[in-house]
Amino acid sequence: AGVAPVALQGAVTFRAGPVVLGTAPLVGGVATLTTADIPVGPQTITAEYAGFTQGDYEVYAGSSGTAAVLVGGVDQSQVGVYAAAGSV
Repeated sequence: AGVAPVALQGAVTFRAGPVVLGTAPLVGGVATLTTADIPVGPQTITAEYAGFTQGDYEVYAGSSGTAAVLVGGVDQSQVGVYAAAGSV
């Protein structure tokens, strides 16, 4: 998942429906998660960025984005979830 501006800090949480797949740190505005825990079949993957606060101030609000994917017929240890910068 990507966020803008690329200097933002924090992490992105990835979910398949209600199931948390994992959390990945932002590096250069991009968080990438590779997992074998995505169930086979049609899934809605959500990437959630909690936002960025500095002191008592919310500098950047949180946001989320979803993608519909079909998982199956692949080596699931190699399944990755990635979205371009600015898409979360």
